[in-house]
Amino acid sequence: MVRMLFVVALCFPACSVNRLAPQGQCEGDELLVGFSAEGEPLCSSFQPAGVSAGEGLLLDPITRVLSFDVAGRALPDRYRSGLEITTNGSGIVTVAAGRARDSTDTLNLELATSAVADRSKKDDRDIPSQADGWNWIWLIGDSTDVAVTRPFISEKETMPNYPTGYDSGRLIGAAYYETVGYRPSRQVMSGNAVQVFQIEKELSADATWSAESRNLDALFVVPPGTLLMTATVQIDGAASADVHFIDELTGVDFVAIAATAGARAQVTAPVNNNIVRVSHDGASDVDMNIACLGYEWGPQEPR
Repeated sequence: MVRMLFVVALCFPACSVNRLAPQGQCEGDELLVGFSAEGEPLCSSFQPAGVSAGEGLLLDPITRVLSFDVAGRALPDRYRSGLEITTNGSGIVTVAAGRARDSTDTLNLELATSAVADRSKKDDRDIPSQADGWNWIWLIGDSTDVAVTRPFISEKETMPNYPTGYDSGRLIGAAYYETVGYRPSRQVMSGNAVQVFQIEKELSADATWSAESRNLDALFVVPPGTLLMTATVQIDGAASADVHFIDELTGVDFVAIAATAGARAQVTAPVNNNIVRVSHDGASDVDMNIACLGYEWGPQEPR
């Protein structure tokens, strides 16, 4: 409580006017900076002069409370800043500079500069073979502060088989290995979610679709834990139709778009247990192609 009130005093007058949040939640980019005398949360679009993201202040990703960034102080649980992941078709995964709290909330992990993990090197992976499929990208560290923090490629989502000298880590992403390398992608934090941009990957080949709904297996396109994907829809031939993306859990429309023959439409679609459920209301069978441009883990990436 003292910490939050101190932050409010520090940023004045750089802060915007504090806003009471009677519903108990801050909105958009607002931050929880304290409480009123009645106990209502105070929210503010805080932007102190001269302080950029990751410098001077820390935002807890769960409570959205600000605290001072002091050397040696524990980062908030599940905190992550930077660590953008890039894959380019080879067996190398590049992770940009950044830092994170480890998955057990006991150790700060930091990359001062970008670093790589090479799937061809045994010390950079715990994967026994070069089989196609999803690999999990970890940032690993040493609680004794001897081994250098670095990226690591694992076949496990929950906990990697740590190489000698390492005992801590944080899952920061996933990459699909196919034939000779990882599918090109860029993975960034956006708010409380990890957004992944990739080359367009076909989810369903051109085919004649009847109007009834069908389930598309998206496991080779998005990793387990994905909630949303950005898809493109293209209808070939003369027919046009409204295409429905259905929430598999509720059975109701999540979104519907009007697809015009010969044109490509883009939509954000739900993913439930790696299933994308689609239907259309065309007057006849429709030739339709659906592809994935990217996906999102959220509200936080898997631990």
